[in-house]
Amino acid sequence: MQLDTVKQKRRKLFILSCLMMVVLFLSGCGGARVTKTNYDKIYNGMSFNEVVQILGDDYEVSSSAGFGGYNSSCYIWEGFGGANITIIFLNGEVFSKAQAGL
Repeated sequence: MQLDTVKQKRRKLFILSCLMMVVLFLSGCGGARVTKTNYDKIYNGMSFNEVVQILGDDYEVSSSAGFGGYNSSCYIWEGFGGANITIIFLNGEVFSKAQAGL
């Protein structure tokens, strides 16, 4: 009887491990949005929230500064194979953008 309990625990652990791998895989799919097509949808004056709707919320804040009523932030979205999209926001709106490897 104890052998069945060990087998059941191993089976549950295996299923849980598989589910965790699926979740980790899907959470890493943010890079799928870093494409030339989505890059081309972004234009100067677009709000931060509009950009996040296109590229997703898997980004890194590279730098942020404020001076004389101006706030500037640089965000980077990373894709597959080293591809990335870098966007500079000035007072919450796209000021400039750049891409690499798209």
